[in-house]
Amino acid sequence: MLRPNLTSLFDLLVGFLLLYTSSPVPEQFATVHASVLIFKGILFQFRLPNISMITPLLIVFGGIDIMSAAILFVGEPPILGEYKIFLSAFLALKGLISFLNGLK
Repeated sequence: MLRPNLTSLFDLLVGFLLLYTSSPVPEQFATVHASVLIFKGILFQFRLPNISMITPLLIVFGGIDIMSAAILFVGEPPILGEYKIFLSAFLALKGLISFLNGLK
């Protein structure tokens, strides 16, 4: 039933990192994005029966990845601060790929 997935583990890492990042965006906005990333990281650890049923969610999740990458980029995370450029770049690239895959 469990399907270990590195990108989902990355979503969990960035979600928890985003919870404690001080950024110029409102705290509620950043908390919602972090919660969605954590939910997505947990959801995709399980084997899903039919991936075509959740295609609209993949498009939304891709957009949320891109926005969360921007929040992480302009914010100051408590740990891994010197790697925030690489983390946000990978998150934005992952969001763009899943966004474009959902549109095809």
